[in-house]
Amino acid sequence: MLTIVFLLGAGLALLLSGAEWLVRGGGRLAFYLGISPLVIGLTVVAFGTSAPELATSVFAAYHGRGDIALGNVVGSNIVNIGLVLGLAGLLVPIRVDTTLNTRLIPFLLLISLMLWVFALGLQISRVQGLVLLLLFGLYIWYCLKTVRPDAGKLPAPAVHRGESEVRAEEGGRLSAGGRAGPLVKSLFLVVAGLVMLGAGAELFVRGAVEFAHQVGVSEAVVGVTVVALGTSLPELVASVMAAAKRLPSMALGNIVGSNIFNILCIIGVSAGAFPFAVSPSLVNFSLPTMVGFTVLLMVICFTRKRVSRAEAGISILFTAMYAAGLLRFS
Repeated sequence: MLTIVFLLGAGLALLLSGAEWLVRGGGRLAFYLGISPLVIGLTVVAFGTSAPELATSVFAAYHGRGDIALGNVVGSNIVNIGLVLGLAGLLVPIRVDTTLNTRLIPFLLLISLMLWVFALGLQISRVQGLVLLLLFGLYIWYCLKTVRPDAGKLPAPAVHRGESEVRAEEGGRLSAGGRAGPLVKSLFLVVAGLVMLGAGAELFVRGAVEFAHQVGVSEAVVGVTVVALGTSLPELVASVMAAAKRLPSMALGNIVGSNIFNILCIIGVSAGAFPFAVSPSLVNFSLPTMVGFTVLLMVICFTRKRVSRAEAGISILFTAMYAAGLLRFS
């Protein structure tokens, strides 16, 4: 058991550190290239905090652990909506941006349903993975083509001051070796972060598999619980910190962007490189639950165009109910 604790702990530490380095380096590169704050939130921050899921699922698929590869994504998406958004919403009620409300959240629901349909055959094929990657490319193109350079600047004084302080702080850090900072240092952070993610994913997957064997539960359950919760910690930290700093819309953007990235890029890359089989428990219980949580997100955001504290509490309650049902019927 000590070996399992070491593998999970060391793997998680490398995943979190690697994600932090990757986000920092990617954020500096984005700032250097003059990309708008909204695009950075929907891409660099969201994708960077999902980097642990990417590394973990790809390595799991490579080792033939399809239930961990898919369960990691499904569980992470449920945790992001149910727990991460719930905790952030309890801190500060979240105003829903029009772009998220009318376009990106419905798109997230569409691809969630698509992933469920793909998995009905109890496998995710290489062709299906490539289809998801194609949609991911279209999503990136949409973000870059349709978001205005000044998008993401909110009118509320407190929020605007918070954003200005963040941008000023980042600008100060980047100005050490020029207007946007040393490019070589930013690239080093990105590369080093990727290396740490790869090593951390290898250790974490090994620990999760050993844990499943020790306690006698399926790898599907471990994938949607231990692995998913562990790799969702960057989203949890980033979103809760954004809410605490009175930037709640950034928290919701991170969650929606991360869930889109999880389905399109992570499953796309994993299945495109290493097609994998999945168990009926994921298809019959966890995948429809993920779709249900996405519907819940849409209903909450469409009602009053904000996430209230009461709705955040309901979201956390549903997450607890899902966890109880998973343990009961797995």
